[in-house]
Amino acid sequence: AGSGLADLTHLRLAGGPHRCAGRLQVRHEERWGGVCGLTWALPAASVTCRYLGCGPALRAAQVSVGRDELTWVESLRCNGTEGNLLECQVKVWGAPYCPHAAVTCAEPGEA
Repeated sequence: AGSGLADLTHLRLAGGPHRCAGRLQVRHEERWGGVCGLTWALPAASVTCRYLGCGPALRAAQVSVGRDELTWVESLRCNGTEGNLLECQVKVWGAPYCPHAAVTCAEPGEA
């Protein structure tokens, strides 16, 4: 566990068509950064959707981003039953450039 792991409770999905879809971003040191998508899979997406009060995860994806985009989380592996991302296996802060994790959750009430 790295320092500032509690920041994994400050999450948002950015750039999607609704609040329950988009690139997963984590707030750390007052700035929003992404999660490296190389190990990103549906179980982690499921935990994210549930934590954000959205419906079930429909899709986990990788999205190419510019090299100026911050990447706060290097890898995130969950089994899908965790209550939040802090319970998953996490390697944090200062990942190299990589595609970012994105998720599409069902909108609340659509499940």
